Amino acid sequence: MGYSCSTLASNSQNAMLVELQREVKTPLDSSNSWMFKGNEYFVERGREQRDGSITGTVMRMGNNINGIKTGYSRKAGSIKILYNGEIKSWPFSTKSMREKAMKVGRARFTEIYGEDETQRQIAS
Repeated sequence: MGYSCSTLASNSQNAMLVELQREVKTPLDSSNSWMFKGNEYFVERGREQRDGSITGTVMRMGNNINGIKTGYSRKAGSIKILYNGEIKSWPFSTKSMREKAMKVGRARFTEIYGEDETQRQIAS
């Protein structure tokens, strides 16, 4: 069984991760991690939300010594993406990064389905 969320929320999350990873010069271990000021972070999704939104915890990886990760991950913040793709909170990101990710997420939805999901909900 997978994690259910709205397509717009999922698109915004994916686009946000791409924005955060854009500055990294070396490949990371996973698709949901990024570097910020020399530290590696990753998102761990929270519980499934009935309204299709996404919640989750941002974790900071333990120390990295000679390419070997040591120590435990620690909570560094939390994310919240509404069902309509609006990114309400995402630590270690700028407002312009969040706005770009939301725009990319909506454009991807329109590209596939031909209309914005919020317009579809209003029409029905």
